[in-house]
Amino acid sequence: MNSSVVTIRVNGQPYQLGCDPGQEAEIEALGKMVDETVSSLSASVGKIGESRLLVMAAILRAEQAKASGNA
Repeated sequence: MNSSVVTIRVNGQPYQLGCDPGQEAEIEALGKMVDETVSSLSASVGKIGESRLLVMAAILRAEQAKASGNA
């Protein structure tokens, strides 16, 4: 099975993710959304550590998905 590798940036850090061919643009778009959420959080709460920041961003994104009926 073929796979592609996409590099996204979140909080200035590169992350390589594997995906199926044809999903690259979707992964890049989702990565951009996560980066925007992390940037917004970082601006409001300051330096709280990468792990905590990513968990907070994931929780916010999950809450948004749930509110829109996508969870």
